[in-house]
Amino acid sequence: MIRFVNIICIFLVVIFAVNQVNAQKAILVSSTGKFFEFDYINGTCETKELTNFCGLNVPGFSAAQYKNKVYYNSGTQLYEADLTNPALCRPLSVYCSGNSMTADKNGTLYWVDGVTLYRLPAGSTQPQNLGAIPYSAAGDLMFYKDKLLMAASPSGGLQNFSLIEINISSPANSILFMETPGYNFFGLMNVSIDCNTNKVFGISANGIGSDFVELDMEARVVL
Repeated sequence: MIRFVNIICIFLVVIFAVNQVNAQKAILVSSTGKFFEFDYINGTCETKELTNFCGLNVPGFSAAQYKNKVYYNSGTQLYEADLTNPALCRPLSVYCSGNSMTADKNGTLYWVDGVTLYRLPAGSTQPQNLGAIPYSAAGDLMFYKDKLLMAASPSGGLQNFSLIEINISSPANSILFMETPGYNFFGLMNVSIDCNTNKVFGISANGIGSDFVELDMEARVVL
């Protein structure tokens, strides 16, 4: 759903080197299911295809990271890869067709399939159906200050593309966090700038490629 030379399908927002101010990395998944490493260094965006990612040669759809583990689905099944040896990959006995996925600080996976929120506690093989959200997922999930945020398409009364604050205990009561008019974010990235500061970026398809856009989460505006 996001594009370099082609459109990037849902991608995850993962920081590999959170302790390095000038070396932030994330994994992106292209619309063809290929994996890319994305570097954000001093404002320069670089991408590199990971040709050795997951020797099972299973294309990706949506992905999430917890520590050195990357979880992704192929549109149906969940897989786990280890960043210490990304060529190794194993299928998990979990059905997962979500188009938005992320992990919390405890390793619990969350994903949205259409409008339905699912949760998979670390080590479990039984996803929990938490209920329907009154908005449609556009592309990605992200935790920001313990809030679970979802990029949403105009739906459920929304006139613009937006970020929705998901009420995990009661998804039906999820609310608008901020509008992002003109930006359909298929990727969200929480970047550690220093020990006390995080910045949030979104990746939005622009018709010929992708825009890498900063969001001011305190003022709730797109910069």
